Formats: sequence, C-alpha cells, structure tokens
Amino acid sequence: MACVVVASGHAIEQPMVADTSDDQWRDVIETELIGLTTLVRQLLPIFRARGGGAVVAVTSFANVHFPPGDALSSVPKAGMEALCRAVAKEEGPHGLRANCVAPAMVNAGLGAHYQREMHDAATWDRIRRRIPLGRFAEAQDVAEAVAFLASPRSAFITGQTLVLDGGQSL
Repeated sequence: MACVVVASGHAIEQPMVADTSDDQWRDVIETELIGLTTLVRQLLPIFRARGGGAVVAVTSFANVHFPPGDALSSVPKAGMEALCRAVAKEEGPHGLRANCVAPAMVNAGLGAHYQREMHDAATWDRIRRRIPLGRFAEAQDVAEAVAFLASPRSAFITGQTLVLDGGQSL
C-alpha cells in the first residue's frame, strides 16, 4: 500500500493575530497548506493507479484547544485537516484514505524548542499537571499514531483527526 506522511512546519514566532503580518501568513500557508495540496495533487494519479493508499498529515492540537498566540501555526493546519477530509470524501472511492494526527506538546523537535524558549519551568509544570496522563507526548507517541493511520490496521478510518493530547482536551 502506498502511503505519504506530511509533517511540515518550522520554528515561528507566536504573535497575536493583530500583530501577524501578511508575509508571515503567506509563509506558513505556502509551506504547510499549499505544500500539502501540491503534494497530494501530484500523488493522486499514483494512488489511483495502485488502487489506493493513505495520506497522514501531522497537524495541531491547537485546532481543538487553542492557546493564544498560536494562530500562525494552527490556521494552516486547520486547512490541512479540511483538505484531508476533502481527499477522504473525494478519493475514498479510489481506495485512498486521508487522516490527521494532531499532537499537543511533544518533548522533541519544535515542542522541545518551545519548552526551552517560551516559558519558565513552572509554567510548563502547570500545563503538564492539567493533562490527565500527566505528561507531554514523546516523539514515539506521535510516530505510533502516524504508523497506525498509515497501516492496514486502520483500513476503515478516513477523514478523521486523531487528537494526541493525553486527555488535555477533556
């Protein structure tokens, strides 16, 4: 089965909407949303020729539980989720599934960077204590969710976003 996993993004400021420039919006939308639409459009003939496959996009928990200042990251990812639902609906008859994994804070990559740079340890501890499972995600948690949605074990799941937050959104 053919599969593509998209996990795009880069370290960005977290300005409030009123302080976000048009150039900042263009940059993240071009990288994340347009990047995904271009990739999917180019791969559709391959998926169709192979009788289907899976697209898994890594998006953001911020589309479920919005932290102030995160619009620059979450808005294009909300578009990615909408695109995956459209692909699921339109390409499902060709055997293509499209889903998203929306992690909350992860102790790796940009998550680790933000934990070092954005707040003090006490703030991160307060956030962590509000999570029912009592911790932030590890990279392996995200990888396992992506692997599941990319695998035949999720053959009847499409158009969904799996929120990976340790229960934080409850």
